[in-house]
Amino acid sequence: MDVYSGISVVEMSGSDWQEWYEDGKIKIEKVGDKKDFFPNMGVVLKGKDFKEHGLVKGSYIKAFEYPLAFGVKPKNTEQGLAMGMLLDDDIKLKIITGKEGTGKNYVTAACVLEMMLHSKKYDRLILTRTTDEVGKTLGLFPGTSDEKFANHLASFRYTLKAIMGEDSSYIDLMLEKKQIEYVPIQLMRGISFPERTLVWADEIAGLSPYELRMLGTRLGEDCALLLTGSFEQIDRRSKPEDTGLAKLVNGSKIKNSAISSHVELIKNERSALSKLISDAL
Repeated sequence: MDVYSGISVVEMSGSDWQEWYEDGKIKIEKVGDKKDFFPNMGVVLKGKDFKEHGLVKGSYIKAFEYPLAFGVKPKNTEQGLAMGMLLDDDIKLKIITGKEGTGKNYVTAACVLEMMLHSKKYDRLILTRTTDEVGKTLGLFPGTSDEKFANHLASFRYTLKAIMGEDSSYIDLMLEKKQIEYVPIQLMRGISFPERTLVWADEIAGLSPYELRMLGTRLGEDCALLLTGSFEQIDRRSKPEDTGLAKLVNGSKIKNSAISSHVELIKNERSALSKLISDAL
C-alpha cells in the first residue's frame, strides 16, 4: 500500500539557493508543481553543494531548524520534521507513522512534555491506545477499571519517565491529580474533552474509520490530537488500505488541511539488533 509520507525531496538550482539563504524561504512554484505540495509538508531541498530542510506554509517553503523538546534532539531528518510538526501550535491533528524502533513514541513523548510542562499549551493529557493483545489472549484481568487498564498505561508512563529522568516522579503526581489520564478507546463514546486538552492515541493503525472518527470528534476548541502507529502492526484481519489511519493519511481532506500534518519515520534508531529483526521479519 502506498502511503503519503508527509515529506518531499526536491532539487534546487544555484540561483534559487541565493534567494533561500537571503529570505529564508522560496516560492513553491520555483521548485515544483504546486499540486504536489501540501500544507505543513516537510521538504528536503538538495543541490550540488547544499542540503536544507523546509516546511510548506502557504505558497512558500520556509526554512526549518531542528527543534529541541524537553532536552531531546531529533536523530534524523524525519524525526526533526515530526518534532517540528508536534510543536506547531497551528497543527491540531498530528500523525506520526513508522516501523518499530523509529522513535515514534520517544519523540512524541518529548514534545508532549514540552507542551505540557515548559510552554504550558495544554492543561490536561489524555492517553489512549487499543487493547489488542499480541499473540494468544491473556484472558480477563481482575480489579477495578483503572487496575484492568494499568498495563496499557505502562508503556506511556515508562517513556515519559525515561525522558524526565530524575524528575520522573512528577508523572505519578500528574496522574494522581488527573492532569494525565488514561481513557480506553472503548470508553470514549459520549465524552467531550474540554479546552486545552491534548489527546495522544498510540498503536492506532488497526482502528476502523468509525473508531477514529469517534475518537477525533471528542475534542473541543484549543485541543490537539496526536496519532502514532505502524502500518506493519495491523491486525491480520484488517487490510491496511481499509483502516481509519490509511484513510486519514491518504485522504485529500487531511493532506490539504492547514491544521493537519503527517510524517512517516523510516530509520530504525533503537539498535542494530532491533533493525536486524525488524528487517528480517
